[in-house]
Order: sequence, then C-alpha cells, then structure tokens
Amino acid sequence: MTAKRFLFYFFFLSMQASLIAQEHTTPPKDFTLVAPQFEIRYQQQSGVEVYQPLYEPQVALQPDEYEATGKKSVLLATALSLAIPGSGELYAGSYWTAPLFILAEAAGWYFNIDQNRKGDEKTAAFQVYADTYWDVAKYAQWLNENAKNFEGTEDKNLKIEINPDANLPPWERVDWETMHKVEMAVLVFSHRLPMHGEQQYFELIGKYHQYAYGWKDKTEGDYNVLSPHFIDYSYQRGVANDFYYTASTIVSLLILNHVLSAADAAWAALRFNTQVDLHSQIRIRSLPNGYTDMAPTATFSWRF
Repeated sequence: MTAKRFLFYFFFLSMQASLIAQEHTTPPKDFTLVAPQFEIRYQQQSGVEVYQPLYEPQVALQPDEYEATGKKSVLLATALSLAIPGSGELYAGSYWTAPLFILAEAAGWYFNIDQNRKGDEKTAAFQVYADTYWDVAKYAQWLNENAKNFEGTEDKNLKIEINPDANLPPWERVDWETMHKVEMAVLVFSHRLPMHGEQQYFELIGKYHQYAYGWKDKTEGDYNVLSPHFIDYSYQRGVANDFYYTASTIVSLLILNHVLSAADAAWAALRFNTQVDLHSQIRIRSLPNGYTDMAPTATFSWRF
C-alpha cells in the first residue's frame, strides 16, 4: 500500500470515528467518498514488482463490511442531562432549549446558596438573642418553686441544684440531669431541655410554653401567657426557618430541572435521529480478474 493510499484510508477512518462520536458540522445534504481499487500485497520477482491478490482467483470471496451510523444515543443524552441539565440537549443538537435548563440550574443554585446564607445569619442572630434573654438557671428556679404544684407530679421532692455564682454562664450553673428528672415528673410537660448549644435547645425554648419562665421578662402569671421576648424570639426563628424552607424548595425544583432536562434531551435525540441519516461502511470484495479491492463510503443526509 502506497503512502498516498494509506493517508487516504487513515483520513477516512478518522472521519468515520469523528462522525460516530457525534462531533460534526453541518455538511451538504448528500455526499459520498469512495476509495480507488488497490491490490493487497506484492512481491519482488527478478527486480520487477508483480502485484497479486490476497486470495487465489478461483476462491470466491464473501463480502465483509464494517458499518456505522450517526444516530444520537438516547441513553447518553438522558444521562448527560441527569448529571448536568442542558448538556444532553447540547449533545443532541437542541441548542435552543439547552440554555434554558443551564440558566435554570445556575439560578437555582445561586438562590439556594443565598437562602441558606440568610438562614444561617438569622440563626446566629436568634441564638445570640436567646443567650442574652433566656436563662436556664431562672427556668430551673421556677421549676423548683412550682413543679410540685402541677397536678399529677410524680415526685414533689425533687430539687435542681443551682450554682449561686452569677458570673458563670447560666447553662453551667444548673444540674441538667436533675432538671430532666423534674421535667419528666411534671406530667403536663412534654419535653426535656437539651444541652445548651444543640439545635433542639434553641428550638424548644421558643416553641413550648413550659419554657416561658426562662425568659427574663417573664416574672408572673400563667406560664401559658407568653412574654414579648418569647414572641419576638419565636418570630426570629420563624424567619430563619422560612429561609431554610425556601432553600429546600429550590433543591426540589433543581431535581425537577434535572428530570425535565433529561426527558427533553431524550426527546431531542429521538428528533435528531429522525432527521439525520449517516451511513458509512468499508467493503472488501473480489473482482472477476481475481484481484481484491476495498471501497469505503460515507453518506450523510439531513431531512428538513
């Protein structure tokens, strides 16, 4: 095989691999490439080149073909968009819808991060508010004075030890284990207060009325009557939770964007496959004179 023919077939196979990988530009409506006939091998006899076929002339050679088509893979398009919305559309040639899914994905993550950031800022603010205006030692003192007065209290003699050193943080002044026992002894109470710093600690003190007397502005009256600090704190927590809820909703919409993009990419690949017909082959065949030739062809058709 001469270098010229080798380069021709190398170019043809490279083009065919590129087409199979779907990396194409818009071609003419129809075109065909056919290689010229050539002999498979030769030998030297008395200094003269004598070309011979690979097979004996009397042996019938069955055609052998290699074929490839330029269809888009529906599965690949779907998988790409499931991973990154819009990428499957780009692969399938749907260049109008791809930006919509890409922009929706980018916008979704931007607002999700923004809402989580705002939620974190609000959470930090209401936790500072709680440490300033809610005192677990004050709550424990109220339990010591009033737990025995609740109907059905199982052990009326339980007392929570409170460190008198007011310079310590309130959560370091109380015996938490005993306080939990007192809380459980009062049958109308539904919760035990988690340790300071836990998420549930900050949630319960602004949610359940049994913790009303821990707020510094609550000094008298029924514990079901809430003080302004309790109400203000509950509002702040609600705002933070609203930010987190919005961020969670955006995540659900992002998942929906992946699913819709995957469905659209699959549909785009199917549409592409009905519009495009790419066929290429390499055929080895025997000629009447006993020689053998190889004829590669590639045909690309676009239906409008």
